[in-house]
Amino acid sequence: MLVHLGVRNFALIDRLALEVPPGFVVLTGETGAGKSITFDALAMLLGGRARADVIRSGEDEAVVEALFEVTDAARDVVREVLDAAGLEPTDEVLVRRVISRSGRNRVFVNDAVSTVATLERLVPPLLDLIGQHQHLTLTRADAQRDLIDAAGGLGDEVQAMADAWGALRAARAELAGLEEARAQRAERIEYLRFQLAELDALALEPGEFDALEAKLGRARNLDKLRESVRRAAGALTESNRAASVSLGEAVEALRRASAIDPELGDLAARVDELSVLVDDLGVDLARHARDLDDDVDLDALESRHEAVRKLMRRFAVDDEGLIERHTEMRDELSRLENFEASHEGAQRAVKTAEATAREVADRLHALRREAAKGLFTRAAEPLAALGMPAARLELSDPPADARPGPHGYEGFEIRFGANPGEPAGPIGRVASGGELSRLLLSLKTALLDADPTDTLVFDEIDTGIGGPTGEVLGRLLSDLGDGRQVLCVTHLPQVAAFGDAHFAVSKRTEGDRTVSRLTRLDDRARLEELARMLGSVEADGVPLDHARHLLDRARRSSRT
Repeated sequence: MLVHLGVRNFALIDRLALEVPPGFVVLTGETGAGKSITFDALAMLLGGRARADVIRSGEDEAVVEALFEVTDAARDVVREVLDAAGLEPTDEVLVRRVISRSGRNRVFVNDAVSTVATLERLVPPLLDLIGQHQHLTLTRADAQRDLIDAAGGLGDEVQAMADAWGALRAARAELAGLEEARAQRAERIEYLRFQLAELDALALEPGEFDALEAKLGRARNLDKLRESVRRAAGALTESNRAASVSLGEAVEALRRASAIDPELGDLAARVDELSVLVDDLGVDLARHARDLDDDVDLDALESRHEAVRKLMRRFAVDDEGLIERHTEMRDELSRLENFEASHEGAQRAVKTAEATAREVADRLHALRREAAKGLFTRAAEPLAALGMPAARLELSDPPADARPGPHGYEGFEIRFGANPGEPAGPIGRVASGGELSRLLLSLKTALLDADPTDTLVFDEIDTGIGGPTGEVLGRLLSDLGDGRQVLCVTHLPQVAAFGDAHFAVSKRTEGDRTVSRLTRLDDRARLEELARMLGSVEADGVPLDHARHLLDRARRSSRT
């Protein structure tokens, strides 16, 4: 639940530190005092677009922050989002958004730098905003679809539809690519055959280019190599002062000396072993020098090296990439030469994907019909309580020729009938503004069992509602606040009377600046605010009695 809300330099608010109690909390105030600014500030924490014009005049930045206590209902989702963002999961979440005139806007989660994308995932499970104009979304097909999916908990089925649609799109793209290639097929085959002729003739093997460059480097320096090897062999075994001669002399000297010092016998044996090894090395070096005479032909090496480099330049790849391109072109040629088989296979893949998509869409729509039926049944009671006992909701079928899309079948809609004997029609055409507000609240109420969000914020949801229905609305919102936290910006005293806590927004001038203030009302101040909302200029006498009567009725109603 929302524990604390802090706002600085946002619109008319220079500073606000609000400790938010649980239950049903009402915010009231005169028109233009800034009642909805708090709602707008919270929208920033849901990832709303940050505009510089929300920053208080004369200030460089605005700050909105909120502290949430994470309850069991949202804990798993919140921990998943925090973990994905590299943040430590906690039972309290502090989110802060800083909006700057310079455009360097910042987001913080638990005092760590974060992103708007993280806010968009993290805050919605904790906070839901229902604005005074949100009832208009009921006229949109996508909003109606989302309501029904939420009511039925159809997230897995909706994802299955998205996956099936993705597979169908991929199959169609493959078929379209083949059909597009049909016109250029002969030209492409000729091109591939020409390129493959060189690649096939080259027959480059993995690792061959490195070995080729090594051989070529040796071949280009053959004379130097031969001379160096011969000199090494001569130094070991062939000259008068060769290593083998010196070692032989050393062996003889040590053997003679060992007659006097026996320990030198071991040293003589070791030098003798070294002499044998030097002789062997001399023989090997001489053989290597002779073999260099018969090494790989330099012209052939140069020719192959250039052939490989030419094709590497042509395809702008290294030797490994050239081998990969060879394989890819060979596979492409095979497909084109067997075009009819590939085309028929792609056609079969599209038909299979279409059948799967239609099957998933059929199943999803059947589940939507069941979900809508349950949603409409649950919404009937609050609709009746809000003065619309004869109202009915129906879900139309998609057109007979509808095809599956990414969200299943399109073209179905929620239809609304307010009066007996009159046919139901599209919500946007047959429902008034007041009816749309009542519809939205009733549907939101019906969705609560499927909605884990603990904090609901309503901004003048009572638009188009008045009189006795206002009291019913207040009782309904109060019931929503039982076990949840409900904040409501309202202009109806009948609604405000039901609040477990009452805050008043006022606008006044301090110095040469206009500021908006939010104050929690005590019992006396609350009576005076209700009297003002009832239309009294002076909060005394009959208006106060009327306000007191509203409070008493609300308290008795809440106890029952």
